Amino acid sequence: MSLVKSTILKNWRLTSVDYIDRKLSGLARVLSLKGQNDNIAATTLFDSKASMLVRVTVYRVLTTVDAVSSTLPQVTIGWTDADNSTALTVTVVTTNAGNTKATFGTSSQGSIVINKKGGVDVTYATSGYLSNTANAMQYSLYITVEEL
Repeated sequence: MSLVKSTILKNWRLTSVDYIDRKLSGLARVLSLKGQNDNIAATTLFDSKASMLVRVTVYRVLTTVDAVSSTLPQVTIGWTDADNSTALTVTVVTTNAGNTKATFGTSSQGSIVINKKGGVDVTYATSGYLSNTANAMQYSLYITVEEL
């Protein structure tokens, strides 16, 4: 094997391993909120000085039911697009109404890919929470942000 070919293969391996390591450790943020019993106002999820393509994954689960009925809130992600500087929001998980003891453990999940502008926060919010007995229904919310 020639020295040039050997060097190219060695460099490719190093570059590939580095690329794979960075991608496997691309988890930028993990949010874990348990025992939520109300809506959550827009809150910073993630910020970076650099523009980047990220995947935001949301998982929401009913953990304590209201004896009569309740509505799990929708989950909205907000960001500013890196290409056109437009502020955007997407509802990743929609509301789920009529939750009773029979629907304990009801969960929803969703994922979006966004191209966030550097220096501008990615936010999350919930809205539409309802509980027949004030604040009786509880849910957990998990959100991850992965750099792509």
